[in-house]
Amino acid sequence: MSFQAFKINKSKGAKRAGFSSSSDVEDEAMPGPSGRRSSLTAAQLQEAGNQAAAAGQWSKAMSCWDAALGALPAEAHKLHESKAQVWMEVGQDWKAVQCAQRAVELVPGWAEGHLTLARAQLNLGEPELALTSCEQALSLAPGHPEAAAEVASIRAVVLRRQQSGLAAGGQRVHVVPADADGGT
Repeated sequence: MSFQAFKINKSKGAKRAGFSSSSDVEDEAMPGPSGRRSSLTAAQLQEAGNQAAAAGQWSKAMSCWDAALGALPAEAHKLHESKAQVWMEVGQDWKAVQCAQRAVELVPGWAEGHLTLARAQLNLGEPELALTSCEQALSLAPGHPEAAAEVASIRAVVLRRQQSGLAAGGQRVHVVPADADGGT
């Protein structure tokens, strides 16, 4: 069972897309001249963002989720976590950490938020922080298969880092996905 609001389908060699300067969100999802949001509910805006993200329309997804957050939704933590996923997808790992951190601040007992925070921290080159976040996710959802696998993987990164002396020097680690360098 996946906790994610959407799944990003990554194809081998997929290019990271940037954000366009113009908004590709439908007019009804954006504030009107009075600054008030349209008649779309936060849930509708969230779903529109989820659909846009699933289609790889990152800018539209972020705009919809921001509009939904402006409507003060009950599930703001899920919007922040979804935004973190998109920030990671477009290579903005610091922004991903910030959004994921906000998600776990809003709902500290949400395993998926901690798992996304761990992934963002690992992408940022902070495996020790990532391990702590991933272990928290696993403690909240002991049967979570992704968290269990990632804890083991991150522990290996931390161990290699400690053995190389990088952890003591405060240097960040560059983590390369297995398929990015020929499967090693």
